[in-house]
Amino acid sequence: MRIRTSATVTQRCNGVSMSAAERSVARYEKSLSEAIAYGQSLQADYKADHRPEVKGIFKKTFGILAWVDPLEAGGSAAEVVGIEARIALANELNQAILSKLFFSSSVDAMLRAQQSPKDGLPILRWRHCIATQPSVSSS
Repeated sequence: MRIRTSATVTQRCNGVSMSAAERSVARYEKSLSEAIAYGQSLQADYKADHRPEVKGIFKKTFGILAWVDPLEAGGSAAEVVGIEARIALANELNQAILSKLFFSSSVDAMLRAQQSPKDGLPILRWRHCIATQPSVSSS
């Protein structure tokens, strides 16, 4: 009995036979191209913005594309993709969402401190989930 694996399964794409690995690479390259195009569009939109923090964000963000593994590369590339940066981004995003929902920062702090009666964990546990790496199950 022969087991079919993703490596042996092929599909026709635009008249060309492609393995699962080739399709994965094609999806990756398409996504990367779309991200670069979007970044170039944003950069064009903010071309006249001379604030140093805006220019710095673009420089750091585009800089990570130069590395296969920016975290391993270290330096400013790792600062952008590291856990601390993800936590800061999650907090900033949460603050923006709450402000759009007419919450003040003091209400946000109060909600974070509020405890769930069932397990004693903060009610807004999802704040931490956004910024942490997914755990890998060893089952």
